[in-house]
Amino acid sequence: MSDTPPGFADRHALLAHLDERLGNAEIERALGGFAVMLVGIDAVGSSAGLRNEVAARMTTTLRDTDFLALVDDDQFAVVIPQVSDRATAIRVADKLLIAFDSPIPFADPSHGDARINARIGISFFPADGTTREALLQRALEAMRTATASTKIVTAPATPA
Repeated sequence: MSDTPPGFADRHALLAHLDERLGNAEIERALGGFAVMLVGIDAVGSSAGLRNEVAARMTTTLRDTDFLALVDDDQFAVVIPQVSDRATAIRVADKLLIAFDSPIPFADPSHGDARINARIGISFFPADGTTREALLQRALEAMRTATASTKIVTAPATPA
């Protein structure tokens, strides 16, 4: 990963945040659990300016209690606390996709605008995993399953 946008968390901060939440697993369960989203951005590539704009749009869409981190050049993670059902997390993901609908103008107008294509995978604590590795893996698998027509995929329910 190259530049993390100023003021935004990176992968290490994400892992620490998940460890803190999982350290309070009983409280998290009592509050309904939490969701882990991985948001894959196709148009960002290595442009720090585009990453910053994507991060800014995500920040204005998310609540103050949500946690946002840049985990790779083209991948963000969002932790959404107190998510008791999948529909709530899907509504948040829908709002993120809407935030990407408007094109991002390049600094040089002759280059036109950048279009953002996002895919979102979502996993849920405790239903999809009780470790950070499991939650991230399930969200990654769901994100990889997402396509142009189905941009939001939740992890399949884990068998009991």
